[in-house]
Amino acid sequence: MVDPSGYSLHGLKNYKTFFQVLRSFIAFFYCHESSGLTFRLVYDWARNSIRVSWNAVLIPKIGGIKNKVFVDGISTYEVDRGTGMITKHTVDRLLLNDKPVLAPKGIFYAVTNDLVPVVPGIPSGPIYSRSPRR
Repeated sequence: MVDPSGYSLHGLKNYKTFFQVLRSFIAFFYCHESSGLTFRLVYDWARNSIRVSWNAVLIPKIGGIKNKVFVDGISTYEVDRGTGMITKHTVDRLLLNDKPVLAPKGIFYAVTNDLVPVVPGIPSGPIYSRSPRR
């Protein structure tokens, strides 16, 4: 898998692990019932590839519909002519709330940093409090 920033994953195990982590991450922060995914799939006979344009609307569990996140992308899957197996997945275009995700940020950065919902008034990190000793 290669994202728009040029960062890549190699091997089926790493590919499966990344998408398993991505699904778990989304399930933790976003409401499955309210969120949605639409896609359009086209097979390109000349290039022997599958092209998928996809759009996701993610509704945070905290903050609700007013803080929804839009993720749009185009994925190209290269197919081996002999075996029919997919040999490469490239994310050609990735938009997060209508803004391109570019180098050095890519899909892997977006997953770990930009997709975490931030709701005003709710702490986003640990808060440490220490009562004074007497």
